[in-house]
Amino acid sequence: MHQDKLKILARNGAVLVSGQLSLRSAAGHVPLLPVAGADDLIAVEMDHPKLGRSGFQIMRGCVRADDGLYAAGPPAMTVEFGAGMPSLGKLAKGLLYCGRSHSMLVRASDTEPGTWLMTAYFRIGEGEDFRHVYCHLEEVALEVKATEAGVEITMQGPVLPFALETNGPLLSDVWFDCAVVLPPAFCNFANVGPSYSNYQNESEWRAGSGLSAIPLSPASLGPGIVDWGQTYESRQIKGPFVAAYLREDNMLIKPARAILHNALGQCRADTADGEPELEIGIGRSMIAAMLAKKDHATASFSGGIGHLNGLTGRAVHECGGSYPQELVQLTLTLDRSPQGLAISGVGKLAPLHPAASPRRSLGPDLRFSFTLERTWLLARGIELPRFWDDWKAQLPAKGVW
Repeated sequence: MHQDKLKILARNGAVLVSGQLSLRSAAGHVPLLPVAGADDLIAVEMDHPKLGRSGFQIMRGCVRADDGLYAAGPPAMTVEFGAGMPSLGKLAKGLLYCGRSHSMLVRASDTEPGTWLMTAYFRIGEGEDFRHVYCHLEEVALEVKATEAGVEITMQGPVLPFALETNGPLLSDVWFDCAVVLPPAFCNFANVGPSYSNYQNESEWRAGSGLSAIPLSPASLGPGIVDWGQTYESRQIKGPFVAAYLREDNMLIKPARAILHNALGQCRADTADGEPELEIGIGRSMIAAMLAKKDHATASFSGGIGHLNGLTGRAVHECGGSYPQELVQLTLTLDRSPQGLAISGVGKLAPLHPAASPRRSLGPDLRFSFTLERTWLLARGIELPRFWDDWKAQLPAKGVW
């Protein structure tokens, strides 16, 4: 997905959409209760990367930066899902297999007794002179529906009595309302909901030379090389692009011939099915620790730090396994700049056991290099030291969230 197809909040990778999100009183207008206005946007996180739960926020004063990402003021209201709420991401994805809509009435007593389904909190006051007011829901009517415009999510429910002021009167007639439509671009970006394009139809894809925007696919796609001794005869490639998946505890790296994209803005690497891929047991958490106090870091590892799968995809089943070769030695170098993170490494691969494998061993020498663009890191919600601060410092608007 290109970042010009979506409005993405740089602070946490949430996608901004239009919609309704409010607390309202059945007795009439209560000025302090938050309501999303016509110029406000709703920040949507379908599934929190660490908590595994969804969340919504009313964002005001949204501004677009030069790289296409967005900033905003502090959220006017935040809605967090509790453990008893079903995953909106899984429900939306289930529309692919279980019909075009899901409707349900969710009660805390039926799911997680003694807990709240949802918590909403909002600010009262301006500047530094503000406080948060919290309220909770134990019952929510939820509907997730697939439409031509995207995935439509509506939620309604009574809010448990709460006070706007300390020791103030309880509001006992407040109702929670939410109605958002996640456009097809969002569904493709977050991999939720029905497929709005035929991902496997090769005629829809074209090479991405001259792309005006950075691809925001789950993998970082960009120039680079992964070299385990490929030769012309082996028909295996070294680049000139690399698809890199950066996960919490590991990363997956695979060379690519080109970056392909379609009319919806989806992007993917042009890699042949079955080609080798490198998995290294170093992910976001370790990289963040290495960069905690400096922008350049080098570390050497030995032993089972990762492996190179000689076969992937359908070839694993057709040829009797992935034929992994252990990565027994690795020197990893990280170079962070305000524009992105350059990652490179050199290492050694252990050979396949000749008695157990009919295949020729790859390597033994291994080297790779690629760059994770700052725009991709922020858009995917990957928190690494100082990238958000660098991005925020370049904005002319101050006081953004």
